[in-house]
Amino acid sequence: MQVPRIIEVDDRWWTDIAQREKKVEGRKANPKWNSLQLGDVVAIQRKSDQRQCELQITDLRWYPTLFDFLLNEGLRIVLPGITTMEEAIAEYLKYSTVDEYRQFGVMAIELDDVC
Repeated sequence: MQVPRIIEVDDRWWTDIAQREKKVEGRKANPKWNSLQLGDVVAIQRKSDQRQCELQITDLRWYPTLFDFLLNEGLRIVLPGITTMEEAIAEYLKYSTVDEYRQFGVMAIELDDVC
């Protein structure tokens, strides 16, 4: 049995993912994340205590910019509780730079319960 790839997230987002309020995880589409495949099981890991929940990738989508990603996926399922594009962009810029998002683009990782 293959060990699931770990996707580490902040506590706030881990809770939303575990409660299925956050259905899409966004990552810059660099080689580390581009190797994910439809059907893969991933372990979403909370940063503070490494608690995990396993979810299956049900879809993968790529966007050329962070703005395109947020606009097309929708703030409600990407960042529950964030209501403006400015807040959403600021949240993502905590993890990568504008230049990195421009260089790699953004991938949407849609998650659901493991079948």
